Amino acid sequence: MKKRIILTNVFILFLSLFLLLISCAMIVSVVNNNSKENELKQSLKIALEIFDENDLSKTANALHNSNKDMRVTIIYRNDGTVLYDTSQITTSSHLDRDEIKNIGGVYHRYSETVKKNLIYIAGIAGHNDDYYVRISIPEESNSQIIYSLLIYGTITLVVVLGLSIIVLFKTSKDITKPLQNVMNQMSKIVNFKVNDNNDIDVITVQIEEINKIINTHVMNLRHEKEKLEHVITSINQGFIYLSINGNVNLINDIALNIFDFEREEIINKNYIYLFRDTQMQNNIKNILEGEDLNIFEYEYDYRKYLVNINLVKYSYGANGGMTIFLLDVSDIKNIERMKKEFFANASHELKSPLTTIIGYQDMIKEGIITEKEEIISAASKTIKEAVRMNKIVSEMLELSVLETNYAKEITHINLKVIIEDIIATLAKDLSDKSISVDLKLVDMKVDMNYDDAYHLLRNLIDNAIKYNKFNGELKIIISPLYQSLTIMDTGLGISKENQSKVFERFYRVDKNRSKESGGTGLGLAIVKHIASNYQIQIDLESKLNFGTKITLKFRK
Repeated sequence: MKKRIILTNVFILFLSLFLLLISCAMIVSVVNNNSKENELKQSLKIALEIFDENDLSKTANALHNSNKDMRVTIIYRNDGTVLYDTSQITTSSHLDRDEIKNIGGVYHRYSETVKKNLIYIAGIAGHNDDYYVRISIPEESNSQIIYSLLIYGTITLVVVLGLSIIVLFKTSKDITKPLQNVMNQMSKIVNFKVNDNNDIDVITVQIEEINKIINTHVMNLRHEKEKLEHVITSINQGFIYLSINGNVNLINDIALNIFDFEREEIINKNYIYLFRDTQMQNNIKNILEGEDLNIFEYEYDYRKYLVNINLVKYSYGANGGMTIFLLDVSDIKNIERMKKEFFANASHELKSPLTTIIGYQDMIKEGIITEKEEIISAASKTIKEAVRMNKIVSEMLELSVLETNYAKEITHINLKVIIEDIIATLAKDLSDKSISVDLKLVDMKVDMNYDDAYHLLRNLIDNAIKYNKFNGELKIIISPLYQSLTIMDTGLGISKENQSKVFERFYRVDKNRSKESGGTGLGLAIVKHIASNYQIQIDLESKLNFGTKITLKFRK
């Protein structure tokens, strides 16, 4: 490769110098010819000015004496006879010569008379224009200049080429040295053994080999990056990686959604742009400074997160940054809270009837109550509380079954038929409160488990009766067009502040009234769970003392 580069450069240099030499020779030739032609023209002008037809030799010899190479010929114009020639050679006629035919023109040709290449020019002289004066000079001087130029130029060309070869051999080593150094550094990175030969061909082959190794490493790194991105994306927690300077290097979609950022808005930005509250900023700062605080709770945008932060250490012991995991525990916390509330409420709800039952039974046992009527009354109250407690336990078990969400038999059921059955079952309750019923029912079938559909509608209709006024109204409308069912009553109504809570377990708007009517506080909680399991939308509209309207919107 080195030899090829040197030969290529030498050839280019030789070609350049050769073309330059030829160009110079052509320029010199043109310039010399122009100079001789101008000299001829000037000499002709002088000859015409000093021409003396009485002494022809005087004119010819005057010019010949000034330039021995100059030939002057005087020709009689009438018949072309040569009257005088400084070369002392005469011929019969010159009228056929080009310079005679074209006065003032310059011509180059070989002269048979003097056996040389000459340059000719002619003019008309004499008082009556009876003579031609022709002047010529040898063209050999022009050829000699070009010949000398080519000889010396060729010698110079050879010398320059020789020097250039020496310089190229020397500089080629200097050119390949940086390449060799770069290759040595690259070889250390990829663990490749290089040849110390500094020939460009060898270096090129080795660089290609190193390039292949580097490409393989790059592809491996790209695959590893894709794997890492896939793992990070698959994590069901918010994940953030901070550099040692606290800049966000990696962040997954879950973390972006938590903080409502686009990836390009936060990548390579400091963590203070992501965590705006001082608590989180201080915790991260303290951990970066070495504090042992890895796991803590963090609240953001009304959600609670369990934060796990770990420092990333390099193999040589230095800190490389930190990983931050954010696990959304809001639902877990809410479930824990709800469980506590549920057990507290369940204990309270079961404690009241149990206390009543035990109290009356103790009174009978201890003989405090002896009269038959009193015993019958106590037993009646005991049974009523036991029935209420049994209902609470049954609904608690029903809620537990709904929360497990195990597979149930789904059938194509008609809501109209179920509502008619429920109204027939609750006919006595409607009659006891003199509630008028307005049913606008048409066939509407949905895919549900029959028991779930029955409990859903039974609880809603039962509440519309229990909390209705005497002589009130109950209206039920089925709208297949909108796939909806509406239950309206003219009962007590629910205040705005209580509307968001009525679907919670054991929540009662009026506890005393609920207990009197046999309510457990679990009916609407059951409704909510069934609706959630079947993706049924519940719309509640209510106004205190003006009744309640509940609309169920089923999936189409």
